[in-house]
Amino acid sequence: MENWKWGRIFLSLLASVVALNLVSSYLTNRVYADTTGWVDAAIDAKDTRVIIEKLENAKKGMERWGATSGNAYLLFGGPESDLGEVNKNLETYLARAKELDGLEKTSKEYQEGLADLNESFYSLYLYADDYWLRHNGLILLILTRLAELGAIISCIAMFGYHISGNQKLLKQAVNTEQKKSS
Repeated sequence: MENWKWGRIFLSLLASVVALNLVSSYLTNRVYADTTGWVDAAIDAKDTRVIIEKLENAKKGMERWGATSGNAYLLFGGPESDLGEVNKNLETYLARAKELDGLEKTSKEYQEGLADLNESFYSLYLYADDYWLRHNGLILLILTRLAELGAIISCIAMFGYHISGNQKLLKQAVNTEQKKSS
């Protein structure tokens, strides 16, 4: 009967792990779509107005998810993941797009500037999803890991009770055989 109890605990914890991972994945993907996803959408755009719109949406997303200052990583963040600098870079790209928007679309300067701007987007990663998960979503991450640990422990306990139950049955069978032979 103990084995069944551990089985129910294991299944409950496993369901919690799945649910928490789904919520965490959804929210992280939502943050990415509201921020870096807009930059990805601006790559290879042929019109500066489209680029300006996408970058402004990315900037609004950064503000919405609180990724405006600090470092995206709690312990080992470097200068590339400093959100103050990332936001400055985003502002620089936005200013450059607005500057290009004032030029004649058929001019060489516009075409080269647009190509350079599009190329620079490949190196612009906003770190908003990393920031959100490690700062705002940290409790969700901790709960997920604790549920995973609990599921592992209950699985081990369930296995242990299963083995001890088999040992008791084996002892009973040996005792029954010994009684028959005597």
